[in-house]
Amino acid sequence: MALFTCLATLLACVSARLAIEGRVERQPIFRRLRGGSEADAQGLRGGAEADAPPPPRVMFVCRANSCRSQMAHGLFNKLTDGSSGASCGFRASELNPHAVAVMAEIGIDISEHTSNAIAEYDPSAFDAIICVCGCAAEVPGEWKVGHFEDWSLDDPPELDPGDRSVYRRVRDELKERIEALAKRLHVAGC
Repeated sequence: MALFTCLATLLACVSARLAIEGRVERQPIFRRLRGGSEADAQGLRGGAEADAPPPPRVMFVCRANSCRSQMAHGLFNKLTDGSSGASCGFRASELNPHAVAVMAEIGIDISEHTSNAIAEYDPSAFDAIICVCGCAAEVPGEWKVGHFEDWSLDDPPELDPGDRSVYRRVRDELKERIEALAKRLHVAGC
């Protein structure tokens, strides 16, 4: 519990610093990122929930939010036992049916995901931003604060010979990278 309180204090200091710099509106970071209350952040809830910080919110960004970012979103949520991942693109498009199929092969259903544009989200709501298509140069500056990575993975629709082999390879590469990311972000159980 002391560690959680210490982390909450650190996050509050970071939030205050960002507010001073004019990057975010001043409010407790636990409320802005998690929708939680001050009592939650101070560990005043009872039980085991008070001891474990909420999982980090991670946004996976791609150009069209149809394939790579959708697979990353589904993998992150499955691997971290939570729904703390999200995905978006520079423009919204259609969910790629081949991506849905190769994710279903490993027991992850992304068929209900929707394709969303980056403009629909507030970057301050996320702890980490991960570009999956080498598109870091196109990401608006306000999205490049905090934990930011650019993975530059191959584009399955562009390269696949028709047997979904490239989709599977990229899915498996995403899984490896997301497992490593979860460890870097100190996600419980990873």
